[in-house]
Amino acid sequence: MFVSGSLAVEEETLFGGWTREEMVEMAGYGEEDLSKVIVTGSVACEAYLHDGRQLRAWPVSGAQVAVECRAEGISGKPIQTRAITDEDGGFAINLPSELHSVADLHQKCCIQLLQTPRSSSCRPADIRKHGRIRLLSDTRGTRTYEAEKIRLLHSASHRPQGQVKQEKGSMDGSW
Repeated sequence: MFVSGSLAVEEETLFGGWTREEMVEMAGYGEEDLSKVIVTGSVACEAYLHDGRQLRAWPVSGAQVAVECRAEGISGKPIQTRAITDEDGGFAINLPSELHSVADLHQKCCIQLLQTPRSSSCRPADIRKHGRIRLLSDTRGTRTYEAEKIRLLHSASHRPQGQVKQEKGSMDGSW
């Protein structure tokens, strides 16, 4: 179908002089996010050396983690968003837009370790399956949360007695 030059100009400036792209952006459907909610964290493996007196830790790349959120009014099912850790053991999960308006995500969301790489000799240190998240910043439409650090234990390492305690307020957890 052929569209004349004057008709194309009319279509570009519909809706009171706004272009289609301007209308889409104002409605919140543009390519730029109007808000973001990001959960960052890391996965590390630990090994106790020299009869349990010295701790060595290294990042675990290729581990699969997820943020699971239970927010009211969203189909009643938890929303789970997954990521794979990078070479430094870190991850950043951009939560879906339906969670952006939930103010108390730190109470409704948790971090989970889903899978470690097959080649890794690091395994969860205990049965606990969920870790906490906490708000780090809330600026210019972006909320950033930090996930409790996921610490795994090397299979050849044995944690000495009395080393399991976690300091109050710490975001480090043993898995």
